[in-house]
Amino acid sequence: MKKSLLYLVCCFICLSAFSQASDLKFRDGKFKIVQLTDLHWVESDSYKLKNDSTCHLIREVIRIEDPDLVVLTGDVVVSWNAKKGWEKLTKIFWETQTPFVVTFGNHDEETDMNNAQILDYLCTRPYNLTYDAEKGLSGSGNCMLTVRSSDAASEKWVLYFFDSWQTTGVSPKVQKLKNLESDVRGQEASSTGERWRPEDSASLLLPYSSA
Repeated sequence: MKKSLLYLVCCFICLSAFSQASDLKFRDGKFKIVQLTDLHWVESDSYKLKNDSTCHLIREVIRIEDPDLVVLTGDVVVSWNAKKGWEKLTKIFWETQTPFVVTFGNHDEETDMNNAQILDYLCTRPYNLTYDAEKGLSGSGNCMLTVRSSDAASEKWVLYFFDSWQTTGVSPKVQKLKNLESDVRGQEASSTGERWRPEDSASLLLPYSSA
């Protein structure tokens, strides 16, 4: 049990150490996230009407909601010619200048690309914030993003994103990681001589639950 807890603590420390710098911050005390899930995009001429409708709907949601971040939580492109599908979808975020991050579901690599290849492609796309925080963690795209205050003076939120490992529901490892967050962040603050309290920073975990 102690070894298991030590492993989970190390995972959090690794995520923190490899967190990606971003410009995410509150706007007038608010931070809005739009979640898109189970798009089940099929790259085929016979699905063109459905895909066009999906793109239109995403653009409208972004226009109306004006989110600070879009999170795609699994089962996004689920067919062959996956790269072309990802290209069309991520083009939306480029054109609307909207930061986005992807967590993989249980169908994303049932295509001609595995999750690692998809992540490599996403890392070439403008406004993508998905990355691998630490190669030692199972899956692809496990990462952490920080959200700063409106004046960028302090860290207010920590967002954790995990690959679902193609399992149903929330992985027990993910749940344990979540439960250990306060302890780990408290240890990090102690090591730098700072005083950290749980209320100083909120975190949000957005796992994917397969249907």
